[in-house]
Amino acid sequence: MTNSAHEIRMLLVEDDLESAKSMGVMLKRRNVAVRHVVSGEEAAAVFDADVFDVIVADVRLGDMTGMDVLRMVRKDNPDFPFIILTAYDNLETAIQAVQLGAHDYIIKPLLSIETLIEPVKRAIGHYNLVKENGALRGRLRKLASELLRVEEKERHRLASDLHDSVGQSLALAKIKIEQAMDEANPASRELYIAETLNIIEQVIHETRTLIFDLSPPILYDLGIECALDSLVVRTMKTEPIRIAYKFEKVSQFLSPEVSVVLFRAARELLFNAIKYAHAESVSMSIYSNDGRVHLVVEDNGIGFDVESVTSYSSETFGYGLFSIRERLNNYEGTMTIDSCEGKGTKVSLVVPSNAKNGSCGA
Repeated sequence: MTNSAHEIRMLLVEDDLESAKSMGVMLKRRNVAVRHVVSGEEAAAVFDADVFDVIVADVRLGDMTGMDVLRMVRKDNPDFPFIILTAYDNLETAIQAVQLGAHDYIIKPLLSIETLIEPVKRAIGHYNLVKENGALRGRLRKLASELLRVEEKERHRLASDLHDSVGQSLALAKIKIEQAMDEANPASRELYIAETLNIIEQVIHETRTLIFDLSPPILYDLGIECALDSLVVRTMKTEPIRIAYKFEKVSQFLSPEVSVVLFRAARELLFNAIKYAHAESVSMSIYSNDGRVHLVVEDNGIGFDVESVTSYSSETFGYGLFSIRERLNNYEGTMTIDSCEGKGTKVSLVVPSNAKNGSCGA
């Protein structure tokens, strides 16, 4: 069945040919494409073979009634739009139809085609909302699962870092101290002490690194500009990437909470550029303009299709970008992504100056 983008596709189950013909003419004028069948058996066969937006069925059809068609549809489609027609104003039948899951119960003859059109539109709108809510619930379950996975991965990484660096270094320092205590030769004892001091110095460095990864004190003490500067310098020391950066003084415009959001976003975007975009160079800037603070991160990496990464229904949905967008939303901030495959990526984050959770102030 061919239809326009906004056309309603209706399966009309009606054994009164004159009534069906009259309704078909009026419905066509309302941009409704009608497939007419005269029996419940035919309706069952057609419904399985074609695509419809709504079923409108008369109660009395013969061996298989409109109620039987409703029961058949409800077995596999508990919310599909279904309207019952009847020539009799029977309260018991109306109650039964609603109990079986009919969206509405309409008395014939119709005084106006709008008597049918409005319930049809309501039923289709309700069905679309049910489908959308179901899709969103599925996405939320997937997001919750992904969040747990990411949190567990981060806990595992932190535990491994503590074990491999701090834990082993402290164990080695303990051994060196015990050797020094057992050593009678002063020169050897001094050597063990010197080695222990070197190990402790390394532990201090590793601990500071872990603290910075978790929550950099410099962010709270000196502001986001200094924290970003430290992030860039540390990244260029450990990763084969060039980073051009320009950080204006914006701390006076940001609450501590928003500073944390922007810093974590910058770190996430820098990580994405290195790990996923395979970028050779990145530019990063933060500045204030027109009562807003802007954080811009641009790379020369492989790029990506923005729609496929930001669409909730996509299999390549980016949870990191989703997390950034959701955190910004709490402060009336926005994220704009400009990217295409093979041409790099530019991400712009904007928050109102002095933004607060759920609102923004001047």
